[in-house]
Amino acid sequence: MKTRLEIALETRLETRLETGEETKKSKQRSRLETKLEIKLEAKSHAKLETKPGANLEIGLETIPETRFETRLETRLESRLEIRLEIMLY
Repeated sequence: MKTRLEIALETRLETRLETGEETKKSKQRSRLETKLEIKLEAKSHAKLETKPGANLEIGLETIPETRFETRLETRLESRLEIRLEIMLY
């Protein structure tokens, strides 16, 4: 059987989820994720633009857009996960 405390905590969690209420820690985490995503995207674009002998527009035209976006997203996600884990722990 569940204790009163367990029932109260579950009810409170369900209420938060229903109303869209977030805890302070989850808000901080989502802000950190957003900041890191923006920084990583900016760095990736800067690296592409400054590659010797390559132009960003030409690079985008020669690489199919979906494949390029997928590779970029994968790199950004893995970097973001690593940095977020380091910052949180």
